[in-house]
Amino acid sequence: MCAHIVPGTVIADRFEVSALAGTGGMSCVYKARDLHTSRPVALKILLRTGNYGMALQRFSREATLIAELSHPGTPSFVASGNTADGKDYLAMEWLEGETLSRRLERGLLTVRECQLLLERVAKVLACIHQLEIVHRDIKPSNLFLCDARFERVVVLDFGVAHCRPFGRHTSLTSSGTMVGTVGYMAPEQVRDAGAITAAADMYSLGLVAYECLAGRDLYLPQHAAAALARTLLEDRPVLSEVCPRVPAPLSALIGRMLIKDPALRPQDGAALQQELQALGPLHDIGDKTTGPTVRRCAAHRRATPPSPSRTCHRRGSDARRGAGDCRG
Repeated sequence: MCAHIVPGTVIADRFEVSALAGTGGMSCVYKARDLHTSRPVALKILLRTGNYGMALQRFSREATLIAELSHPGTPSFVASGNTADGKDYLAMEWLEGETLSRRLERGLLTVRECQLLLERVAKVLACIHQLEIVHRDIKPSNLFLCDARFERVVVLDFGVAHCRPFGRHTSLTSSGTMVGTVGYMAPEQVRDAGAITAAADMYSLGLVAYECLAGRDLYLPQHAAAALARTLLEDRPVLSEVCPRVPAPLSALIGRMLIKDPALRPQDGAALQQELQALGPLHDIGDKTTGPTVRRCAAHRRATPPSPSRTCHRRGSDARRGAGDCRG
C-alpha cells in the first residue's frame, strides 16, 4: 500500500508532490512539479514490500533503460535516485491522456482505431527490438494513449524487459520463473522455454488487439491457472468468425501473431510494421458503430470489466525531450 505523501512535499530537493496519480503492486506514481524546470512529472516511488531486493533491481533497470532510449513512444527520463530518507524514485515526463485499459472500460475499438494502435505500438517495438530489448509485459495498462489518441501511444513499464546488448543489464529471472502478466504472456513465457525473443511481444500485442476488437472474457478466465492452461493448450477462435465486423486480412494477421510457435509469428516490431502497412487503411465491415464505441460481438456479451517516424537510438545529451512532449 502506498505511503501517504502530503501534497507540497519535496522529494530529492527537486520534485514537489501534487497528488497521487496511481498505484501498483510494487510502486506508486505521483504527479509532481520539477522545481528545476517548473514542468509536471510522473514521480514513481518504489514500495518497500515483498521481495524488495528484486523489485529494486527491476526499478533500477527500468530507470536505466528509459534514460538510454530515445523515442517518442517511450517515456522521457527526467531523473532517478534515492532520497536521504530511503525513498527510491524515478521521475519521467508527465503524459496527459489515459491507458488503453481505461479506454476499453468504455467499449471496444473500431477496426481503424485498433489498426492505428497496432501501427504505433509496432513502430515503438521496432525501435526497442532493434536494440535487442524484449519488453515482456505488453498489456493494455502498459499502453498509454497520449492525449487519448491511438496514433500517439507511449509504451510504459520496462521493469521486466530483457536487454541482451546492455552488458550490465543482466537478466533478473532464473529458470522456472515466469515473467509477465497472466493472460498476456506468450506460451514460451509460461513454459520458461529458454531465451525469450521479440516474438513474445508480438503474441502479447496480438492478445491486446484481440481484446480491443472482441472483448477480454473469451480468453481471460478468472483463475490464473485456467488462463495459463489456455495459453498453452487452446487456440483462440478466428477473430473474424467471432466478430464479423473485422476484415479478414486484419483477422489473419492477428491470428498469426497468436500462433503458439514463435517461429511462425511476425518476428519483431519491424516485421509487424511491414505487414500492417501492406494492409492499408481498414474499417469495420458494415460500419457497425454506435458513436465512439462499438457494440460487443455476440460471443462477448458476457460480463466484461467496465506521425513522422524517428530513428531509434540510445538517448544522448542532445536527444532528450521535454516533459510532456509526446510527438510522433
